[in-house]
Amino acid sequence: MNDSLDEKDRIRRSNKLKDAYDNFAAGVGYISIILPNGDESIGSCFHIGEGIFITARHVVENCKIKEIGTTSFQRSFYEIEESKDTGMVRATLDFTPQSTTSYQGPFMHPDENIDVAAIVVNDIKAPVLILGDHLDDWLGDEYVLSDVLIMGYPPIPFSSQPLLISSKCEVNTIIDKYTGGHPHFILSTMARGGFSGSPVITEEGIVLGVATESLSLNNQPTELGYLAIMSVEGIYKCIAHHKLIPKHIDEQWDGFWSKEDTWYQASEYEHVSVSLYDREDKSYVDICSYRNDILDIVQKTVNESFEGLFVLEQIHEQYFRYNRVYDENIKGHSKNLYLQLKKIVSEFGIPVFGGTQEKV
Repeated sequence: MNDSLDEKDRIRRSNKLKDAYDNFAAGVGYISIILPNGDESIGSCFHIGEGIFITARHVVENCKIKEIGTTSFQRSFYEIEESKDTGMVRATLDFTPQSTTSYQGPFMHPDENIDVAAIVVNDIKAPVLILGDHLDDWLGDEYVLSDVLIMGYPPIPFSSQPLLISSKCEVNTIIDKYTGGHPHFILSTMARGGFSGSPVITEEGIVLGVATESLSLNNQPTELGYLAIMSVEGIYKCIAHHKLIPKHIDEQWDGFWSKEDTWYQASEYEHVSVSLYDREDKSYVDICSYRNDILDIVQKTVNESFEGLFVLEQIHEQYFRYNRVYDENIKGHSKNLYLQLKKIVSEFGIPVFGGTQEKV
């Protein structure tokens, strides 16, 4: 029997949502909480990489987290040399149920009206759920009537332990609430307490958003409301604010969520941008300007005040990138350089256009 396994030989189901369940159920967790009045409750969360779990803000706000855990196994099945003759396949056990009382956070979205939070849980190993790239301004009706999968932990009466509930449903519509915030998808499945913080996954295997609320009037029961799913932009802004961007997301977005940008504009043709990208493993400061006198002073300042700390990478004639020299004992210099370059531009009398842009 051939012991080598190749991803191309992995057996995938024709039912795309069942395949999504097989791939990601082990990455969906429960959060057992104690409410301010002493009662116990439960919510859901999901893993986006590097131990970062996303949930709904109201699940954890002003509550004590008792336990975080997963309940599903993840197995993968592969065709092998003998499969055609015997039907045998090779199975691997990739992830198992785990639980912990150890965590960091919760880290709330900076806008208290946005119902999302992140928790760092290093003791639970889980598959990574992939966030979609559908930002608010790009959303139309492309997901309406598409099949999706929601997975979470609504409590089941008489069950002795949390159980993962999975429901196949449709996206009925997308709304912009008059109370503000990010767009919400409305799903066809019944809203239930405990689904809060659950991921909703498309047939393509990406996270559409996070379950946040049941939309209803006149204090009707949760089950009579519309199940609302906040789109992913709120998640990105929450983890960006707390500098919790997993590396694979940072690479996918080319550093977009880890950057701080300031734009200056004096006229339609005179503008300058200064950017800071600052992670432990990589850090740089960019300046782009069509005024050579500004770039000359920038270069002189870096050579005199930051000697040996940065290496110049000239993207093109008017675009300089100063890459920080990696040294675990050197910290904070990228931020200092960023502030210094902003000061230089300001001294030329070029006004800030739109303010400093952090992804919050």
